[in-house]
Amino acid sequence: MTSGNQPTRLLARAMGDLLMSSARVWARVHDGDVTTVFVFCTILSANLAYLGYDSPLAAAAAAGDDGGAALRRPISAHAIAESMSLPYETVRRRVVAMTATGMLVRERSGLVVPAEALRQPAAVAAMHEGRCLLEALRAVLVSIGFDLVALAGGVSPMRTRPFDALVSRIVLDAQIRSMEMVAPIFGDVMRAYIFYGVMRSNVAETLSDGDLAWRYAHEDTPPPDAARKPITIRELARAIEMPFETVRRQVKRLLDAGVLTTIGSAGVIAPLSVVVGEQAAQQNAKLGAEFFRMLTTLARVGAFLPADATS
Repeated sequence: MTSGNQPTRLLARAMGDLLMSSARVWARVHDGDVTTVFVFCTILSANLAYLGYDSPLAAAAAAGDDGGAALRRPISAHAIAESMSLPYETVRRRVVAMTATGMLVRERSGLVVPAEALRQPAAVAAMHEGRCLLEALRAVLVSIGFDLVALAGGVSPMRTRPFDALVSRIVLDAQIRSMEMVAPIFGDVMRAYIFYGVMRSNVAETLSDGDLAWRYAHEDTPPPDAARKPITIRELARAIEMPFETVRRQVKRLLDAGVLTTIGSAGVIAPLSVVVGEQAAQQNAKLGAEFFRMLTTLARVGAFLPADATS
């Protein structure tokens, strides 16, 4: 399989599924606040962006084993706000809180995630659980007939299985790039996150059921509204682990904007009319390409090697 003939809807769904699951895992590191997760991960991604995944220092830097912030390039709070389409004040409050707990350090030229923050037990656990999520998604894709070997295009992996931290960094980088793509469409990253929470729930079976996955895999075969399972606001708040009132307000905005619709008392769906068309096709293509790129990178660094091929 090449990037030119990807089943874009299937890939975009897989990317969205991984993003939602990963955000919930990292929320446990940040007192359940998903907004803080996106701010933190954007900073971490920017800090290490210059350091290639195949660099000898990449795994150590991602794990916080590099002896401090020397390998990290700072980023400003304004740049984070612009990247995630978030109000500056929202970002500033999270930065202040994370600085107070040692999750961030403010330097003269910007913000960095210190090595010590990545060595905290909660962060180490999040990295490991993130790898488990990736392995679970990989198993689902293989079970429905998705050819990961072909996807990787014959890439030769490293001889050792990489650290959880390097795998986590590759996945988080891909997720940040994905959210940067979609956040402006919805106004900010949190509204985009809630929209994708609805859509993920609506079409959850189309990723786990092989027949459905391939029936609705391509851009010209989206699931009809009748195949979309509604979700209530309360169910959604539990599923994405956000406060009910926050979710209720954001869902109302999405309903008012016409990107969600109510199905009686059953809940809300992201209707077919919203997920088709030129803009939706472009976004699915971008998300699919990002997922393709991420899996290829993971294959290259040996992330899909057997568990006994340890680094």
